[in-house]
Amino acid sequence: MLDSYDTLRRMKLLLERKISITGVQFLLFISWIIKLYGSIDDYNIPALEVLSTNKNLIINNIIVFCIVDIFLIFIWLYLRRIPKFRKNDIGVLFAIRTDNDKVREKIKKDFFDEIERSIKSVDKKIKVITLSEYHSEKINDNKLLAKKYHDKSKAKFILYGVARNRIQNGKEHYVIEFNESISHKTIPLDRKNNIIQDMYSVFPRNSMISYDQELTGFSLNSLIFSYGSLYILGLACAYNGFIDIAYKLHKKCNQIKIESDTEILKTNFERIQKNNKEFLMAEIHFFAINEYLGECNWEKIGEKVHEAEKLCPLSYDMCTLSAIFYFHERNLKVAHERLFEAKKRATGDYTWAYSKAFLFAYEEKLDKAYNFYKLGFRNRAANNVHIQCEKFIYGILDEEPEKYQLHYCLGLLFFYKHEDFNLAREEFKIFLSEDSESRKYESIYKYVEKFINQCEN
Repeated sequence: MLDSYDTLRRMKLLLERKISITGVQFLLFISWIIKLYGSIDDYNIPALEVLSTNKNLIINNIIVFCIVDIFLIFIWLYLRRIPKFRKNDIGVLFAIRTDNDKVREKIKKDFFDEIERSIKSVDKKIKVITLSEYHSEKINDNKLLAKKYHDKSKAKFILYGVARNRIQNGKEHYVIEFNESISHKTIPLDRKNNIIQDMYSVFPRNSMISYDQELTGFSLNSLIFSYGSLYILGLACAYNGFIDIAYKLHKKCNQIKIESDTEILKTNFERIQKNNKEFLMAEIHFFAINEYLGECNWEKIGEKVHEAEKLCPLSYDMCTLSAIFYFHERNLKVAHERLFEAKKRATGDYTWAYSKAFLFAYEEKLDKAYNFYKLGFRNRAANNVHIQCEKFIYGILDEEPEKYQLHYCLGLLFFYKHEDFNLAREEFKIFLSEDSESRKYESIYKYVEKFINQCEN
């Protein structure tokens, strides 16, 4: 009978190599023949006589052979399958082709394991699988297969390459060549090109580490690739809707500092650090604006605003949102400063002008408020910004009814943006009625009355 331990050991040895199932079956058949004749030797009589008189021996061995063969086919197919991540996993594949097992173990232990620890420490949803030599060879031989591996495995990020032993200047070196690929939803072409440029910048195409400096060499290279993996995986998560994971990855990436004497690497890292901060800023704004539009917990919003301020300079969106936060704190000076920064960063968007107009109205400077509202009305701004402004103003009037001059702002919004002249007329009349005793804003009465006449006509 076949020895099960020997069989499994041989199967594992064979299946780890690039060998077809037919080849494995052939070797198994040879092994079975040897075992069969080994069993015949126990009878101490000629083999043909044993086979002719003991048919059970043949039948038993054939049955065992068939069972093992079927089992082997299933194991072969199982080990050759492309591993698949679960739906909510952030999957990462590593695929390294090497000259020998010793190099493979070295690269895995001192390189891939360090990168894996770095990215997996960010979130439990991040899962890492190192592909077998068989799959590693396939994907490195044909880079076009990366898409197939993305589709089959559902991996968001694949880091693959080749590691070899080479003699350079009389010394042995590890030569490492890497490529990378990410999976993402459909995005504009310019963003896709930016991602490709970032990947080429952040990952060195070739690394050479001498044997006598392998400790520092692997340490530096694993740090560089950890940095690159955090950033690129963060992009993949962001473009696939995992904003919370993207935020954590880019936040950790921002904490890594890399010093390089190579001018090209230094320039590339400076650019990637800048890009990483921009993505991190956008992710912070995402959480802050969702909190503002949702439960509106000002403490949480403030935490995000202060976190973003540490990343200076603030983005345009973060400037406008932080202005709202500082108004909530009634720090009007800083709110104005944030809107001034927003104006400098605006690229044809005048959403900031609505906030600036409101601040001047709140400060009882209605002439300036009107000018900034007109600026916002005449130019492009965020969709439905006027509706958000109206909701915000009504909230302030509920808290501070003495700020009745804000009814003038509502009148302008209804008149120009909604063209709802009935509501506009009502708001203008409320403003005039509330100001009838103090006549604080008498200088603009004629303009308000003109608006009312236009509403009625």
